Amino acid sequence: MTLIKPYRKVARVGKIGPQSKTEYEGPDLPKTGGGVRKLNTVPPQLRRLVRRVGRRRADRIWEVQTRVRATIPEAIAYAWLEDRSYTFDFQSSMLGGLHVRGGAVVDFLIYDMSHMGNYIWRVQGEHWHQSGRKEAADQIQKDRLYGVRIGGAPIVAVVDLWEDDLYDRWPFVLEQAEVGEEIRLG
Repeated sequence: MTLIKPYRKVARVGKIGPQSKTEYEGPDLPKTGGGVRKLNTVPPQLRRLVRRVGRRRADRIWEVQTRVRATIPEAIAYAWLEDRSYTFDFQSSMLGGLHVRGGAVVDFLIYDMSHMGNYIWRVQGEHWHQSGRKEAADQIQKDRLYGVRIGGAPIVAVVDLWEDDLYDRWPFVLEQAEVGEEIRLG
């Protein structure tokens, strides 16, 4: 692929007088309905995802991400749960949610994963959740969530799914999360 050169001004004479417009130099670029060329039609997150999980799986995750307005790691887990026909709530308020100090909005509350009770999956990003203070707060929240009863059944597992692990080893990490095991590879 050749590098795209910077914009250049092109003068054009119209009925009223000289007009200028901006054009791109470089390789043939896709055009929108109005004929305007786009530099890149594929978001960088999708390109990264395609490299890691393959084109077909990336398309499925991207469709889920845009439909439910989730982050890409959340969309990976969402698509996994949908493909396996689990009953779950996405972005479910627990312990008062964001309105009560100490409350939580959990990413996934899964009802039928185990006959013993409900599971919670929390998707964690390394950037936000690796500081010592945030790790301590996450652990306190995790301890408070255990045993809470939802629909008569207790929460028997609170599993943290880490963003980089979902990108790098998504089938293994999610298979382990289905049995209540938390995997932290990186």
